[in-house]
Amino acid sequence: MNSITHRSAPPAGQQRGLSLVELMVALLIALILTGGVIQIFVSSSQTYRQQEALSRVQENTRFIIDTLQRELREAGNYGCVSSLRMEDAPLTNPRLRSGLLRVTLNNPAAWQWNFARPVEGYRGTGGGFSPALPMALPGVRDDSDVLTVRGMTGAPLAVNDHPTNATLPPGATPLQIAPGNDIAQGDILLANNCTVAAVFQVTNADPDTTGQLVHDTGAGTLPGNYTQALGANFGQGSDVMRVSSRSYYIANGANGRPALFRILDAQAAGEELVEGVERMRIACGVDDTGNRAADRFLNPQQVDNQGLWESVVAVRVTLLMASTQQGVIDQPQQINFDGEVFTPDDRRLRLVVSTTIGLRNRLP
Repeated sequence: MNSITHRSAPPAGQQRGLSLVELMVALLIALILTGGVIQIFVSSSQTYRQQEALSRVQENTRFIIDTLQRELREAGNYGCVSSLRMEDAPLTNPRLRSGLLRVTLNNPAAWQWNFARPVEGYRGTGGGFSPALPMALPGVRDDSDVLTVRGMTGAPLAVNDHPTNATLPPGATPLQIAPGNDIAQGDILLANNCTVAAVFQVTNADPDTTGQLVHDTGAGTLPGNYTQALGANFGQGSDVMRVSSRSYYIANGANGRPALFRILDAQAAGEELVEGVERMRIACGVDDTGNRAADRFLNPQQVDNQGLWESVVAVRVTLLMASTQQGVIDQPQQINFDGEVFTPDDRRLRLVVSTTIGLRNRLP
């Protein structure tokens, strides 16, 4: 007799697998969760990029402001000489009158040697500069201004002796300072005795070891001295100090984007200081009343047209800073800079910063 085995279906609670509907629901939930995670990641990544770009822009800004504050505060600082005027006709009078500055360098009227003018500026008009740039700046952009600062670099050194010689013009003999002074042949120095001052170039090869500062004519250094006559005796109680002219301007940097450059004296090439500086404008605080306080602010063109450089007591610097990274912000910023409103065609992060710096040598 054949037996027949019957298999019954498993209870519902013991079923295995998913239905198509359940699988689709699970996939949908997973997709929603994944999209949320991706959105959070993208948002966090963009926030990080913005914060990093902002930090770099702020750090670059702090460096520039610190540098310009230090330079401008010390502009025209020549020790005990508080105010100087360039002698009108060099060597018309062999001896300097009180308050005058003599430049014994070749081409003494050149812009870089005008140490009687601590600050000078040039207005970029977009088609050149006003006043015209007296020097060649490599790659300078004329949509920004140029700022020149002149003054002492380093600490003053005391003069031990400056012999007189009845057969030579006043101040023609070498000055003597202490050895180990770190002065080198070719250095540009300013000597002052609290009454007058003179700028000259060191021509001997061993000023550091001997302490002697020779300023002969006809030496092989540039620019060289056209006369030995400093115009006064700078003996004990006098100081000598290194001096230079530093010009700041905007040009395209190594990455092809605008950057802040500095050029020293008559060097042929400038050095890139800070990237991401798109524009620079300066305004000069002019003292009209003689109280050594700024009564109004004028751009360099206005100051030059009115002959007011000797009345400048402060400088306001305004910078347009930009991130080096592209695509940092969601849409281009609207920028208000120097009275002009415009919208760049990129998504870089930008800041407009401004600082006003007083010239200590001309303040009360």
